[in-house]
Amino acid sequence: MHLYNLIAYLFHFTDLHLTDEEIKSYTFLEIKKILRSSGRSLRDYPMMPFPGTIDVSFHQDRLIQDELSYDRIALAEDHNKFVSNLIAE
Repeated sequence: MHLYNLIAYLFHFTDLHLTDEEIKSYTFLEIKKILRSSGRSLRDYPMMPFPGTIDVSFHQDRLIQDELSYDRIALAEDHNKFVSNLIAE
């Protein structure tokens, strides 16, 4: 559960549902980024399991994810409130 929360935090997803395999993949992705910043890689640690293909397709388009994460109910309520305050000309 801790990895799940960390991944949701790192990728700024509030309503994230991941399988155990996806959590594992994202964990490897973060480890890989940390190692790369130090000039290392996962291959430098032969005892460390090496991940398969990491599917980060939904992470790569942050703009779409940000747009999909808006609270549509609250936005609809705000819209209705603001429209009712408009003055007809």
